[in-house]
Amino acid sequence: MQITYLSSAQRDKWDNFVAQSSSFMLMQSWEWGSLKETRGWRALRVAVADNDQLVAGAQVLVRPMPLGLGCMAYVPRGPIGNWLSDEVAALLLNELQHIACEYKTLFLRIEPAVLHSATLDPVLKQFGFVASKFTNQPRATVILDLSPDLADIMASMKKNAQRIRHAERCGVTVRTGNEEDLPAFYKLMQETGNRCGFLPRPSDYYAQQWRAFACRDEAVLLLGYYQDQLLGARMSFRFADRAAALHACSSPEHSGLRANWLLAWEEIKWAKSMGCRSLDLWGIPDEVGEAAYQGKELPKTGPAGGLWGVYQFKRGFTDHVVYHAGAYDYVQAPLLYYPAMRILNNQYLDRLTAKIDSIKYTTHQG
Repeated sequence: MQITYLSSAQRDKWDNFVAQSSSFMLMQSWEWGSLKETRGWRALRVAVADNDQLVAGAQVLVRPMPLGLGCMAYVPRGPIGNWLSDEVAALLLNELQHIACEYKTLFLRIEPAVLHSATLDPVLKQFGFVASKFTNQPRATVILDLSPDLADIMASMKKNAQRIRHAERCGVTVRTGNEEDLPAFYKLMQETGNRCGFLPRPSDYYAQQWRAFACRDEAVLLLGYYQDQLLGARMSFRFADRAAALHACSSPEHSGLRANWLLAWEEIKWAKSMGCRSLDLWGIPDEVGEAAYQGKELPKTGPAGGLWGVYQFKRGFTDHVVYHAGAYDYVQAPLLYYPAMRILNNQYLDRLTAKIDSIKYTTHQG
């Protein structure tokens, strides 16, 4: 076995390998790396090969940090493949260390799509990786099985089925959006961010994502209306046979019409029509994931704010909770790394990069 770096001529080989994963892997796809390169990142695809067959790999994204703090490197939803077996781990994780050194990174972060396990820490510790409390991708999520037919999926939703039918009876309609709908989508995203306390990305970030994947039938923009008023929108993506609801926004107006439930149902129908086996509803409170990992009864409510509100919405579609391992950092400069995390108030890496993008591309208020 040996380390190999894939060139653009091997794009299909990489994507075919990524598609073998049992998780939603858009962020390890070649197109995702290409998209990130338009926003100041550099994408590297490094793999362990055995007789020309890819065994494990990682798409590594590298970019400068603000305040002259050097570079950061990030492996979203990776490494992938059989990367935890002894010989493969030694090759791949040592190569990630080499990348971190070559690009003089402050830290290199991995967020693999593997289930949380107490055995992971000691394995990664051997290679200098330490568990980080700063995560970018959601650790806890709910994933809807799309293998049953639509009638059975609807029947399993109980109260949500009633809400979906209520929205239809009340005259809520959903249509598929296009390029001309992106400004309205972003305006609603800003309003949702201001109301719920999160920082949206710049408008061109969402637009570039949609353009990159919609033309490949890997993204859809769904818009929910009552009469002529936009009440909600969902931008969803798929890769291979997995889909995820990455972006959603809504208006507080006419909440009793249950437009968001009908939007989510149309999202399910879209993913099903694309041949997807599952739909990741993308993010619930970590406390719910911890309870599932410990075999405890799942909490139904929690503190006001955060993801608890959307959890109440998402748990009506499925109770299949997945709790991922979280983030691990390979830190090259501890004396700078820990103060930098505090200075930047980096609760999430996504918030940090959103700040960078906001400075570079827009002056909108988050």
